[in-house]
Amino acid sequence: MPPRATYALRTLGSAHIVDAAGRPHDAILSQPRRFALLVYLAVSQREYESRRSLAALFWPNASDTHARGALKQAVFAIRRTFGPGVIISRGAQELTLDRGVLQCDVREFSDAFREGRFHDAVALYGGDFLETFHVDAGDEFQSWIHAQRASLAKDYRAALTARKALPVPSSAALQSIGVATSRRNLRSVAIVAAGVVAIATVAAATRRN
Repeated sequence: MPPRATYALRTLGSAHIVDAAGRPHDAILSQPRRFALLVYLAVSQREYESRRSLAALFWPNASDTHARGALKQAVFAIRRTFGPGVIISRGAQELTLDRGVLQCDVREFSDAFREGRFHDAVALYGGDFLETFHVDAGDEFQSWIHAQRASLAKDYRAALTARKALPVPSSAALQSIGVATSRRNLRSVAIVAAGVVAIATVAAATRRN
């Protein structure tokens, strides 16, 4: 298993951050744009994000110079709070998040869903993505939030459906999950569950017709 991250970012339901001991580290929530930047980097599927695109996304109404300066300050503040290695630079123009320092529930949920671990996926889904969080960062970022929220909710509903086809794990199985289960078995479970989801979808369409 991968080593436990220093911090855990929770965005499914109420937004908050805790350290490895479970202590809250939510001061950054008082700076919504900085917290939004952290979330965006944590959820992004791209290897790196360009500073130019990040500045334009979070400060769309500012001049290029002001937006880049605000981004630089935000990155500095995040590094000061969570450690200098939490955001990694590649050259002078690209940034990414070190997920060994800060892990995000969205990535954990997506990994569990993709691997067919539907019990885990359902357990990880604490509510809609950033359901209690608001930031005035422009229409493009709000559209990104809504798209992520809809996609994750769709996967959650699919996981609920697929989970019904799986046996309820025993306490012993829960303790050994991720150790005794091979990747081959996970893929097999995912294939079976995907079939269940497909059948449910066809049945629903038939009822509507």
